[in-house]
Amino acid sequence: MAHNLKLNIWSLKFYDKTNKKDKTHLSVKEALDKLYISKDSVTDKDKNELFKSFIEQYVQSFDDKFINDKDVTKAFTYDDIKILLDSNVIYGSTKGGITGIQQDVFNINTKEDTDKKIFFDEVSTLPYFFYLWLPVDSDIAYLMSQSYTSVSINKVFLEHLVSIFNIHDIRIEKQSFVTEERMKYFYKNSFVYKVSVFKSRISRSARKKFNEAFMDEEKLKMNLTFSGFKTPVRSFFSKWSSIKSNLKDLNIESEDDYDIRVYYEDVNGRKASASMKNPKVILPSINIPNNVKENDFDFPNPEKILKFCNSELDVIKKEIKYNPLK
Repeated sequence: MAHNLKLNIWSLKFYDKTNKKDKTHLSVKEALDKLYISKDSVTDKDKNELFKSFIEQYVQSFDDKFINDKDVTKAFTYDDIKILLDSNVIYGSTKGGITGIQQDVFNINTKEDTDKKIFFDEVSTLPYFFYLWLPVDSDIAYLMSQSYTSVSINKVFLEHLVSIFNIHDIRIEKQSFVTEERMKYFYKNSFVYKVSVFKSRISRSARKKFNEAFMDEEKLKMNLTFSGFKTPVRSFFSKWSSIKSNLKDLNIESEDDYDIRVYYEDVNGRKASASMKNPKVILPSINIPNNVKENDFDFPNPEKILKFCNSELDVIKKEIKYNPLK
């Protein structure tokens, strides 16, 4: 099978949008309370009610339809949603894919025309799995979303989730997350294959030295890329200080004057990048093992991927030193 499964993880922080002068950070419990309070004046709700209220609003937001992204290129809808109350987890499945463009459907073994089409207002779907950890005794939530090697609905899925909280004056600050354990493993078992040097402010004299055609272009940006090599990580960084080019003619005197991005590839062909200022802070894609797939399909098996996400959450809890309140 050609389509592998990937897992994407984000940390989520919640902020009160009504207080514009003060960046008021909300705990997970306060965010869920705010979602509930907006439709009920009673504030003393237990966790079960808060989770059920969130799911109810999430389901109703679809209005039994598909939700488009802002560009109307992807669409999705919910399929099944469940709660692991003791674990503070909401999980389930969605279905979605490409929309907004007419597609002809062919048999891969022939070029003969068929009468099968997917019209611009239709969507070709794949099943996706999501896993949302909402620890009511913490300030940060974590979202896991499954995708495929070259296909995902992450953009429209995240846009929609943000919009639900936005209705209740809650802003979500999301950040891609990979456990330190995975970062270290990827770094240790990868090669550097490209380095990019970026500078957004270049002096007039430096622009002239490079090319007089750019002399009066005050907004000129420079992106210089070194590629065509593949060096083990340890070997590369041991040589970096001696092999980097002297860029003084471009008004670059030290590494602090410009942004450097280093690009990695591991032994399995996975790629990632990081800032040279923090070269070990890498966010590689997380491969989901083939044994998590449904038999004879590239789709995730619901029970197996739930187990996989539970295991990933255990690692996250250990890394952030999560200590649940009794």
